[in-house]
Amino acid sequence: MTFGCRTLNDVWDITSDDVLVHALPLFHVHGLFVAAYCTLSSGATMRLLKDFDVSEILDAFGESTLMMGVPTHYTRLLDDERFTSESVTNMRLFVSGSAPMFAFHPRQVLGAYGPEDSRTVRHDGDRNDHVEPLLGERKPGTVGPALPGIEVRVTGGSPGSIEVRGPNVFAEYWNRFRVERD
Repeated sequence: MTFGCRTLNDVWDITSDDVLVHALPLFHVHGLFVAAYCTLSSGATMRLLKDFDVSEILDAFGESTLMMGVPTHYTRLLDDERFTSESVTNMRLFVSGSAPMFAFHPRQVLGAYGPEDSRTVRHDGDRNDHVEPLLGERKPGTVGPALPGIEVRVTGGSPGSIEVRGPNVFAEYWNRFRVERD
């Protein structure tokens, strides 16, 4: 978890100056390990909401710089007439995970991908073989390259299996098999 937080804080430039508006469930990897742990480990402030309420989210944007959500959250925001470029002037980063993302207007949204046994392993934004998620070009329908220090490959033909190697991958499942590391 430490590796994941340090890596995501670095590539997403999360610092103690940030304020996260947090409406994801804490029982899920995205809400706990990505949103909450990254925010707390960076020294940033977290405004934890009970659930996703469009009015509460819009009110929180005035004092926030980050939001991590799922595509449904962004769809609900886009459907609200109060959601304008002016309503998100403080927001510097939106992150979407847990499902494929679509184009999202007033600010940049970075997509993220990661199975629960390895947390976030890929994200949008690659340029010149190094990760620059806030500046790099992104290809719609993809989540970009592996994060630094993580290897990802697809094996077994089409559609294939995704294999992940890195310090973020669980070594074993409770009462199940142990993964041998190289």
